[in-house]
Amino acid sequence: MKEKDYSLGGKDRAEWERAWASMPHRRPLTPSMIHVPAACGAGCGELASATISEDPPQFSAKMWRQSDLCPVCGMTTVGSQRLPGTLHPTFSNGYDFLLGVWVHRACFESCPLVDEPAPIPW
Repeated sequence: MKEKDYSLGGKDRAEWERAWASMPHRRPLTPSMIHVPAACGAGCGELASATISEDPPQFSAKMWRQSDLCPVCGMTTVGSQRLPGTLHPTFSNGYDFLLGVWVHRACFESCPLVDEPAPIPW
């Protein structure tokens, strides 16, 4: 079976975008446990806000996750009910990016829903 083309402009890109944008998208009540990579550096400014979305099951393996720590509570997700997710931090200078995370199901569900579709990676 031929592999699908989800690249920008790829013939299967619409499927990719629909899947990511349709996932639950939430805002943690406090960003205090969110640790962003040091690679961001001081040039990004302070963390201004963050949202988190659940990854589509069919694409969750495509997102790299550096840590097993939940971005909502800061505790390990190993051995617990966890979801593959994507963190969407935004900094005071307007810079934003996507970061693959593991999030406890209960922590994710405790965050209020956001009234906009989840950002789409790549």
